[in-house]
Amino acid sequence: MWKSRNTESSGKKMAYKNTGSLSRNDTKQMPNHPDLRGNAKLCCPNCQAETDYWVSGWYKTSRNDGRQFISLGLRDKNEKADMTTPQQMMERVFPNAADDIDF
Repeated sequence: MWKSRNTESSGKKMAYKNTGSLSRNDTKQMPNHPDLRGNAKLCCPNCQAETDYWVSGWYKTSRNDGRQFISLGLRDKNEKADMTTPQQMMERVFPNAADDIDF
């Protein structure tokens, strides 16, 4: 299940559905950057549509018992990263906010 397989028609390697991989993030510059990075291909069980995701992982420690674990985050590869500032987000959500205040 972990290996790629060759398709008979094209000879290209094709990853299995619902699998992914992580490796150490050698470009980590800030403490909040992920410790691990990779990708995954997930398949919808209803419509069989496949989606590629970026996977990020952070080493964490449980507050309850001190056990270590990896926290994961997934982001669709086709979605653009939201690079808006908090001010731009507020203007988008509340476009007439400045007009409503009577000082």
